[in-house]
Amino acid sequence: MSIDNGVPFVKWAKIGGLHNVCASVKRCQEFHEEKGSGFEPYNLAMKEELTYRGKVKLHGMNCGVSITRQGLMRAQSRNMQFDSKDAKVAQIAYKHEQFFRTIIQHLDKEDYVKGQIAQATVFGEWCGKGVQKGVACSEVDNFFAVFSIQLTTESEAEAEEVLIVEPSDITSILSRNGSIKLPERIHVLPWHTSEISMDYRNDDAMAPSVSLINTEVAKIDNNDPWVEEVFKVKGPGEGLVLYPVSLKEGKVMSLEKFEGFAFKAKGEKHRVVATKKSAQTKAPVASNVVEFVTLMCTEARLEQGVGEVGAFKPNTSKFIKWILDDIQKESKAELEANNLTWKKVQGQLRKTAATWFQAKCAAAFSLSTKH
Repeated sequence: MSIDNGVPFVKWAKIGGLHNVCASVKRCQEFHEEKGSGFEPYNLAMKEELTYRGKVKLHGMNCGVSITRQGLMRAQSRNMQFDSKDAKVAQIAYKHEQFFRTIIQHLDKEDYVKGQIAQATVFGEWCGKGVQKGVACSEVDNFFAVFSIQLTTESEAEAEEVLIVEPSDITSILSRNGSIKLPERIHVLPWHTSEISMDYRNDDAMAPSVSLINTEVAKIDNNDPWVEEVFKVKGPGEGLVLYPVSLKEGKVMSLEKFEGFAFKAKGEKHRVVATKKSAQTKAPVASNVVEFVTLMCTEARLEQGVGEVGAFKPNTSKFIKWILDDIQKESKAELEANNLTWKKVQGQLRKTAATWFQAKCAAAFSLSTKH
């Protein structure tokens, strides 16, 4: 069977750090004081404390399998759809076509959403040998760990994007209410933490929760408990992703609310921003442009860029563009905290990214000639 065309690409939510969420809530508070009203979804944090739960963040590749109401299916990475059945998670998707293609048929029998489901995307992390290095999940055979199912619903007004994040609900959907076993190499990520309260109106009130998150990330950085439990392999993990579970409405959460309040907390080696702690309420401070660039151009981010474009010298422009786009999307809080503008920092960012990438390509070429 050929690869299905006509499947809309659904991109996974962009998740920043805790300080990014705090900065957005602060802007909302300031806007409220000036204009008399804030803006969504951050108004929610001005009314009450939120409740979170965390899942272990696996260091792999963000992937998904998207299915339309017409039964079309397409496997994808974070930024593109796969054109080969042998690529990453597509290996599993096309091996178990019927399993994925009939997910919407099953969801139609349930009460997750009011409108008709136009598309469902099963999001997870593609992990295992050859995907990443230096973590426990890289020592086992490839697998797909599902952490969310995103639904696009049809209505007379406009399409709605919602997420199913509760592990028991995800398991129920994938197992058709327990009537079938999950296909080999497909797992559902469970909750790692119990409920954690976050009151964005008061940094001091949040301090115990932030401390708890940092303690848990430090443990995971030493040993990934989920990988050890499932695969009997010990080794470092990446961190936590914190889900704002109190914002669920029934069994689903709006994509807008999730993107607004979800945050990730990574171990030191995996941070794309050189924060002092895995989770902190304030953006890190740099004394000048060079320090800001060092703050944002971490080894983890640069390596992530290589993973997207490949360590080949002709790809230098693509790499620089990816790095600058990635930092620009994520650096609003950091720029504000350091009284800098994008115009002031982009030249040094470009220079640093280019220098690093050329050295990376030279090292990769040198290694290849030795073999």
